[in-house]
Amino acid sequence: MRSFLLFMSLLLLAVTNVHSQVHLKDYSTKINDTCWRVDYYNPAGPLYRMESYKDKKKKQAHGRFAFYDERGMVDSSGYYVNGLREGTWGYFNDKGKTYLTKEYSQGNVISEKKHEELPEGLKEAPPKAGEVESSFAGGSKGWQQYLNKNLRYPREAYSVAIQGEVRMMFVINKEGVVEDLWVLKSVEHSLDEESLRLIADSPKWTPAVQDGRMVKSYKIQPIMYRLQ
Repeated sequence: MRSFLLFMSLLLLAVTNVHSQVHLKDYSTKINDTCWRVDYYNPAGPLYRMESYKDKKKKQAHGRFAFYDERGMVDSSGYYVNGLREGTWGYFNDKGKTYLTKEYSQGNVISEKKHEELPEGLKEAPPKAGEVESSFAGGSKGWQQYLNKNLRYPREAYSVAIQGEVRMMFVINKEGVVEDLWVLKSVEHSLDEESLRLIADSPKWTPAVQDGRMVKSYKIQPIMYRLQ
C-alpha cells in the first residue's frame, strides 16, 4: 500500500509538471549564426526558463541557460558548451543574490564555493586603489536619463495592465560594450524584451580599470514599469 501511494504521488508530480509545461509559450530569437535563444514564458507571466542552442532546431545546448522560480526570479544560470555544462554556474536565493557557485568542466563539477550574504545595511567594499568601476557618460545621472528617455512601455503589457520591476544582468567588456545581457528578474515577455532592447542599444561605456588594465565588469539594473 505504501509503495502504491508513493508511486501515485510520483505519477501525479510527473503529470503536473507535464501539464504546467504544456501551457508555456516559447519565443525563439536568433542571436547570431551559431546561437539561438529560446525563452519559455508562463501565460501573461514571467520566464520559466531560458535556453541557448547552436541552431534553430535546438539539437545541441550551447550558450547561457537560466531557470526561474514562480515569481520570475532566477534560480540558477550558467553556460553550456557543445551540450555540456561549462565554466561558472551561479545559484541564487529568493532575493536574487548568489549563494553558491559551481565550476564545471565538460559537464562535471570540479569545484564549488558558498557565498555569505552581507548583513542588512552593510555595503560591499569600495574599489581598491588603482581600481576604477565602469561608467556611463554623465555618470549615474546620465545613465538614468538615458533609461528614462528611451524606455517605451510595450503596448502588449500596457493593454492588460501588467506592471512591475524587471532586473537585468549584463557585462561591460574591455571595449566598453554591453555583452552577456540576460534577465535576472522577469515580469512578462514584452516588458523583459523592452528591457533587453533598452540596455543592448545603449552607447559605449568607459570600461573598468584594474592594475592599469581595462577589464570587464558586471552590472545589475532594475527597470520599473508602472502604470500611471
